[in-house]
Amino acid sequence: MQILSKNLEVTRGDTAKYRLKILTSNDVEITTNDITNIYFSVKENFKNTDVLFQKQLNDGITLGEDGYYHIVISSTDTDELSFGDYYYDIQLNITNEKYTIVKGIFKIDWEITDVESE
Repeated sequence: MQILSKNLEVTRGDTAKYRLKILTSNDVEITTNDITNIYFSVKENFKNTDVLFQKQLNDGITLGEDGYYHIVISSTDTDELSFGDYYYDIQLNITNEKYTIVKGIFKIDWEITDVESE
């Protein structure tokens, strides 16, 4: 599998939603039966062992009827983070094998409105 380099940006404290289609290097879709888990992890520095937040299959990552995996970053995942650049990756587990399929910068952008939910 190829690793896609893709930078993401979210406004601090906002909900963000991303769609992911998983294909082999030959553009063949990987069946959901083969996938045992998917992780979306964010760290302050790629060398750190501490994860700031993480999503996984059926806990922030779901398979939609459209055939895409939907990753939801909730407002509480980012509302306490400082503005700036962080690092993320998406790891795919197929039985006993692990593949990093996407990685890049996860930017927390500034916000103006900062109010509690009603």
